[in-house]
Formats: sequence, structure tokens, C-alpha cells
Amino acid sequence: EKGVDVLLRAFELVTRRLAHARLMIAGEGPEKRHLEKSSEHLVPTVTFLGHLPRAEIERRFNAAWVQAVPSRGAEAFGNAGAEAMMRGTALVATANGGFTEYVQHQRTGLLVPSDDAASLSDALLSILSDREFAESLGQEGRRFALQEFNQQQFIERFEAIYSRLTAHSRS
Repeated sequence: EKGVDVLLRAFELVTRRLAHARLMIAGEGPEKRHLEKSSEHLVPTVTFLGHLPRAEIERRFNAAWVQAVPSRGAEAFGNAGAEAMMRGTALVATANGGFTEYVQHQRTGLLVPSDDAASLSDALLSILSDREFAESLGQEGRRFALQEFNQQQFIERFEAIYSRLTAHSRS
């Protein structure tokens, strides 16, 4: 569901052109052992970090040029993508679900088709090959996230939805 297998295939393509690239995968799930075994040939370029506390994730990912979120499912929001943007990290996400609502392709991040390792690899290479582009996406993503993802904005949006729903139910 998270598309980590697609990310691993894409990253194998990335390392053919950028041998110095490194991939950190955070999180746990039922496919972890299978994914680790299927990517043994990518050691030491891929590190499975397992479950980490939020502060440790932020510390480790703070220096990353890009964060990939290759989800297969239509995530309603996609916290990992929003967190990358808040951090100022360039984002590559699949063009489905909530990502299409807040990732502005080529401005605040890159969108790629779901289950498409070649497109994901191309997007990652375009960022990893161009530090200025990576920083531009990260800065624009952070600017957008600070403006749109703050608590006051969420409260105002929730109140507006609630008001519309209660007005509709009265009529």
C-alpha cells in the first residue's frame, strides 16, 4: 500500500546513474522482511530504519535532498508528504489522493503515476542531480505548508464545513 517495493525498484535505477545516492526507509509493516530480502543487492545504499520516534525521523531526514512517498492507495491527506514540506525537503509523491490537492507539480514537489518505478526514478534523479532544483522545491513546499497546514487554517476549514453541514441539515 505504501509502494516501498516501487521505491526500491526506482532507487535501483537511480543508483545506476548516481552511485553515491543513499535511501533511508522509515517505518514498520508486514512486508518489511520481504522488502529487506529483495533489496539485499542494494546494501549499503539502502538502510531500513524501522519505527522511529518523530524527533529521530526529523533529525535523520533533515539533511535529505528529497523524500519519496510512492503510495498506491488514495491517502486522504498523506502526512509524510506534508511533513516533508514542513521540513523544507523536496517531495516526490504519487498523483493520487490528497497529494494532488497540495503538491503543485514542479513547484512544491513532483507528482508521479502510482506503481511506475521508471517515472519515480526519473523524478528522483531530476532532484538528486540538481541541488538548486531540490532546494527550490523544498523552499516552495515549506512556504506553502506554513501557509496552508497551520492549526488555525485547519480549525477555520473544519468550522466552515461544520457550518455548511448544519445549515444544510436545517433546510
